[in-house]
Order: sequence, then C-alpha cells, then structure tokens
Amino acid sequence: MKNVILFFYLFGISVTGFAQSKAETTNWILSKFKKWKVNDTRIGYSELGTVIGGTSEIPLSLSFINCNMVFRSKFSYITSSGSYEEITYSFNFGDVDKIEWINIYNNDLLIISTKKNLVKCTSVSKSKYSFEESGETSTKYIDRCIIAFDTNGEDDFKSRLIKALNHLTTYCFPSKQKKEVF
Repeated sequence: MKNVILFFYLFGISVTGFAQSKAETTNWILSKFKKWKVNDTRIGYSELGTVIGGTSEIPLSLSFINCNMVFRSKFSYITSSGSYEEITYSFNFGDVDKIEWINIYNNDLLIISTKKNLVKCTSVSKSKYSFEESGETSTKYIDRCIIAFDTNGEDDFKSRLIKALNHLTTYCFPSKQKKEVF
C-alpha cells in the first residue's frame, strides 16, 4: 500500500512539474502581444478604386488581472474628421468558449469568443484636436474580442498562441450568471 501511495505522489510531482504556471503563461502571451500586435485596418473601395471608407483599430495595451483579460484599442473611421474612440474589452477567461484565427483582408485576426454576450465593451469618444473627452461613454456586452497580429514572425505562432490561451482557461472558472426566477 505504501508503494502505491508513493507511486501516485511521485507521478503527481512529475506531471505538474512540466506544466506552465498561470504567471508564466500570461507573461508569455503579453510578450508576444507587445512584439507582434499590428493595426487592424480595413478599407473599402469604390468600383473606380477610390477609398470610400474604412476603419482602423490600433492596439494600445493588453493585461491580465486575475482571470480577467483587458484589451484596450484606439478605433477610428478612415474618413472621420479626427474623432476616434478608445475601446476597452474586458472579460473573464473562464467564460471563453472558442479561440480561433481568421484572415480578413490579409490581416490575421485572433477571435476569442465567450459563452453568450460576456465581453464588456466600453468606448469613450475623443477628438484628435482636443485632449478632453466628448462626454460620450457607452457600454455594451458582446460575444467576442478581436486582436490583430503579425503571424509571420515566428514559426507556428498561431498554434502556440492558441495553446497558451487555452492553457490559461484551465486556471479560470466561469463567472457566475444571474439565474432568472422562472
């Protein structure tokens, strides 16, 4: 009996000794964000080839606070007169349902989807010509967060980042949902 207990004790140490900690995982993800984040620019063209509109989202920061991921970006319309929005996406990593890559207009976009609309999206309208906020702040809940990356800089970057993000979900519990009476 002592041999069986000793075996499971040593086996447990050997298995957990190779897994990355939550801190190591978040630090690795943050280092890759700083190194490979790119602007997500999407431009629409007319039949004559002139620009008729588009959007640009510039990533500002990414952070992890306990199990919450917070992504901040600057969003603007290409044809706007200098106004833009600072957008903050925040959500509990335990609520992540799916992590995948898509390619739109030659941009590799990481899509982190949650169960239901659990990504809190807060935007603050600002002006390029004034450091004051316009006073318009809006908050809505959406079902995904999208971050653009340059995926050509490292071998197998896409699968390694998804593996790290999936590993991070193992440390986090889903947020408690309010239950309806009926």
